[in-house]
Amino acid sequence: MSLKQSLGRRILTVCAAAFAALVVVAGPASAHAELVGSTPSQGSVVASEPAQMTLRFSEEIVLRLSAVKVIGPDGRRLDAGSLDAGSPHAGPSGADSMAVDLAADARHGTFVVVWQVTAADDGHASSGTVMFAVGAASTPASVAGLGHNRLTSAVYDAGQWLGFAGLAMIGGVAGLHSFRQRKQDEDAAGDPPTTNRPAPEASAPTWPAAFGWSLLLIGTLIQVLAYAPAARGLPLTHLLDRSLWSVTLATREGHAFMARLVLLAVAAVVGDAVLRRATGPGLPLAFTVAVAATWGATGHAATGGGAPVAMVALTLHVAAMAVWVGGLFVVAVLLAGRGAAVGTAVASAVRRFSRLALASVALLVATGLYQAWREVGSVSGLMDTTYGRLLLAKVAVLLCVLGVARGSRGIVATWREAGGSEGALRRNVTVELAGASVLLLLAVLLGGNAPAR
Repeated sequence: MSLKQSLGRRILTVCAAAFAALVVVAGPASAHAELVGSTPSQGSVVASEPAQMTLRFSEEIVLRLSAVKVIGPDGRRLDAGSLDAGSPHAGPSGADSMAVDLAADARHGTFVVVWQVTAADDGHASSGTVMFAVGAASTPASVAGLGHNRLTSAVYDAGQWLGFAGLAMIGGVAGLHSFRQRKQDEDAAGDPPTTNRPAPEASAPTWPAAFGWSLLLIGTLIQVLAYAPAARGLPLTHLLDRSLWSVTLATREGHAFMARLVLLAVAAVVGDAVLRRATGPGLPLAFTVAVAATWGATGHAATGGGAPVAMVALTLHVAAMAVWVGGLFVVAVLLAGRGAAVGTAVASAVRRFSRLALASVALLVATGLYQAWREVGSVSGLMDTTYGRLLLAKVAVLLCVLGVARGSRGIVATWREAGGSEGALRRNVTVELAGASVLLLLAVLLGGNAPAR
């Protein structure tokens, strides 16, 4: 079995494991757009049935990715139109409200209103129930929610995980390849030609960048297809619903997906030439940061106070992750080689990656601390919310990975061509990569839960 085939099977195994984990842990996202008022209001008793039900939220919503149904005392649905007909319309207060017209019902009793909305700023769905009575309260009818499709949500999250993994491969190759190229140029300029000149340093392979480009493309296309169905709680059969595609592309997330696809198209045309001719990390890493910005411009960073700073911090966080995790992958490829590809030449490349990884992790921790302060803000927020507990789990995994990385740095510092240190380093890097995969999974789950603050 070739090296590429072996690594390809390992990657597919990791992807399958990540998808299985997403299916198991995926649940309805915590509330983002909160209901702040309704007409009629929660628990109120009115003399006659209103002609319209109005709901007002804490932020603007995407109306075409939102739904509401009203069930009368006899269990009959009274909102004009069905969920698929898109009966809700903008309420009197504008983009932060939703209204639905009601069909006449002569019976008095308790009415049940079930709603589901998608926030315009961070693109996350939330849902809830309002009950009011006409004349006098009665036993409310049994009402099913508007739905959360666990599998569709898991597919969307898997697309995001694949995108992170693909960007990491691109970032890792960009960092290591440019460092290798610069060192070779320095060696060529400083050493006179001689038959005793050492062999060139091990070249960081460029095929992981092409593979990463493919993963990033596939992940982004999955997100484009699954975003609207996941927000609406629809099954996978709606992935090819073109009317939902148009809804997705009109949202902030849709704009970010399209920007990412444009960057990938540019990379497909000129990326290989740029990578081969690069003598420094400038252009390759600039592409990594540009793609990372398509994540930084959406989600939690784009909401609340200080959004511009938060978006920059998240962009740098994602880019640092890409360089570190992707660099680990490229080092694993080098260590899996045989013959001339393993030895002192690889040791030199690994030493420089160790320095690059240290800088990347420092940036990752700094931006992560800022995001934690902004989105959690208190000890109780860490302990009492899903977001806080996921963040604690991410910190714990990161500390474990850094502990293994410290052992790897010790091996690199005392590298000898003989003595079996290559095997120990290979095992450590494999463990680090496994931990990094878990970190990416936790990052995806964090994005689907409301910040504690």
